[in-house]
Amino acid sequence: MKRYKIFHIVAIIGIILAFIGHTIGHIISFTQPPKPEEQQLFDMLSKTMVQTSPVAVNMEDILDCFSWTFSLFALFWACINIFFFRLSFQQKKGFLLLNMVFALINMVIEIKYAFLPPQICFGISTIGFVGAWLFFKED
Repeated sequence: MKRYKIFHIVAIIGIILAFIGHTIGHIISFTQPPKPEEQQLFDMLSKTMVQTSPVAVNMEDILDCFSWTFSLFALFWACINIFFFRLSFQQKKGFLLLNMVFALINMVIEIKYAFLPPQICFGISTIGFVGAWLFFKED
């Protein structure tokens, strides 16, 4: 197997790990926060309403929507890469370049705003995309 394919597989695995971890973390919710200050935050999120005509939703619902959307996006990104991994086409280096640029931008955002598990998962995928792009040679 060619080196770029191995790196591409590593990138796909990193994205799948991020999807699984994010989805499991969202499904498994705790019932009682360990600190009373955290309980106040959750109460405030559930009671703060945002009026969007004709529906009013609370901030907790908006954050849930963002969370599920991110999980679906990670699944989509992994599926697109699995699909194109098997294909041989002229623009494959451009496809890998697009993935690499997107992964690098995402990694900067993850380092600034996220915590360690997503940084590890997306770090694996970023290394995979950079390696796949660097070692790519036409089939």
